[in-house]
Amino acid sequence: MKRTKRGYTLIEICIVLAVVLILVALLLPVVGRIREKGHQTSCRSNIRQMNSALRQYVSDYDSSDLGQYNWQEALMPYIKDKRIYECPSESRSENSAQTGMDTDYFYFAVSNKFESGKYIGVNEASQANVDSSKILTFADSPFGEPSYQTKAQSSCGGYFVPDRHSGGGNWGFADGHVKWLAPQAGADAICFGYSIPK
Repeated sequence: MKRTKRGYTLIEICIVLAVVLILVALLLPVVGRIREKGHQTSCRSNIRQMNSALRQYVSDYDSSDLGQYNWQEALMPYIKDKRIYECPSESRSENSAQTGMDTDYFYFAVSNKFESGKYIGVNEASQANVDSSKILTFADSPFGEPSYQTKAQSSCGGYFVPDRHSGGGNWGFADGHVKWLAPQAGADAICFGYSIPK
């Protein structure tokens, strides 16, 4: 007796396709979140390297501050790779159109509040009785692409803060640590910098 080969029916094929499509629909958001977490981690590493370069610069130039503009050029001898200035979540540097800087990060020159032209790091902050772990150095830039910023209120006003990474941004501090902050916490960190007495 000869056995005939039985093929799949149209209903069976449709069911298999539906199951595959449901699995893909469930996995795509997870894959996107994992990818964004990778970008966030890479971005945090960039800020950590900029913090390290800043400390080397300050050591070499007797605590001179970088100034608000052209800080990237000042740090280049310590960084060597311009890609450090690019957040992996950005397809290109949107910030350069608004500020003239080719970077996706923002440098906080609030250290000038202590003494004009002097950078406040761990040593200087301890002498001024200020916690250097609360003094901002770098952060994701809230400028450029509007979808990467939000306005958050703090006790000293409203600030546009980054929400590029999972609804928040990466922030670097004078003691060298970098952490992700939600918009409200970012606005509070900015507020702390402006509340430091001169």
